Amino acid sequence: AASRKKLFHLIVLWTTLAVSKSFSSVQVQSRSGHAEQRRSQSLFAEVSDLSGSETMVYDLMGELNTSQFAFRIIVVGGGAILESTNMMGPIMKLNKSPKSGEHLITLASEDQSFEFHLKVSKVSNVNFTEKKTEEKTLRIIRLTNDNKEPICSLILADYSTKASEWFSALADKYDLNN
Repeated sequence: AASRKKLFHLIVLWTTLAVSKSFSSVQVQSRSGHAEQRRSQSLFAEVSDLSGSETMVYDLMGELNTSQFAFRIIVVGGGAILESTNMMGPIMKLNKSPKSGEHLITLASEDQSFEFHLKVSKVSNVNFTEKKTEEKTLRIIRLTNDNKEPICSLILADYSTKASEWFSALADKYDLNN
C-alpha cells in the first residue's frame, strides 16, 4: 500500500510538471521520506524565445521532422561514435535544459524509444553536401559549431528522385555556406 501511495504521488507530480508551463520549485519526497523543496526552472520554451539563427535551426529541424524521410544520424564525440537510422519524428518539442537552461530541440519516435536532442545555440553552421559513391549519392546535412567542429551529420537514407529534389530545395533554403 505504501508503494502504491508513492507511485500515486509520483504520477501526480509528473502530471503537474507536464501540464505546468513554468514553476520555480516543486515539493518532492526524499529517500528518507521527508518532503523537501527543490528549485527547478521552466522546462518549456517558445519559438519566440529563440534568436534569429536559432529559429532557422528550429525551422530546418521542423522540415526534417515533417519530411517522412529517414536519416542516418551520426554523432562523434568524447571517444564514442553513435550511428542510428531513424525518422526525425513524429514528435518535435522545444524545451530548456533543466541543467544549463539552453534551448533543446527534441525529435522523437512515437513511443520515444528514439530521441534526438539538439542544443540549438551550439549550431553555427549548416552545410549540405552530396557525395557520390559507386553505388549511390549520399546527401548529407552537417551541423557544426563556431570552430567548425561537427555536432552531427544527418545522411538522407532515401535515394529516390523525390528525396533528391526535397534535399536540393532544402539546401537552397538553409545552407549557410551558400
